Amino acid sequence: IVHCAFIGRLDFNVQHLHNATMTIGDWLKLVGKSTDRFGAEIGVSGASVRRWRLGVCRPDWNTIARIEKATAGAVSASDFVPPLVTSEHRAPVAA
Repeated sequence: IVHCAFIGRLDFNVQHLHNATMTIGDWLKLVGKSTDRFGAEIGVSGASVRRWRLGVCRPDWNTIARIEKATAGAVSASDFVPPLVTSEHRAPVAA
């Protein structure tokens, strides 16, 4: 079972996700846990956690609920949502 939904490669600055975000990578670093250890705690592989940390994919909804519980809400579903592209960030359209 693969515990992620493919969202492609994301090239963006994590700080632009949300004003008060705690990414899975930020949380792991803060508490000093490895991806393998955290994966075992929530019932997934360390490889899945690494893919989420790198933004290659995101966890499914059931796994997000386990992440929220394991991190005491520090990492939530909204922390896996890519930023919205606003008109000020879009490339100009050629006439």
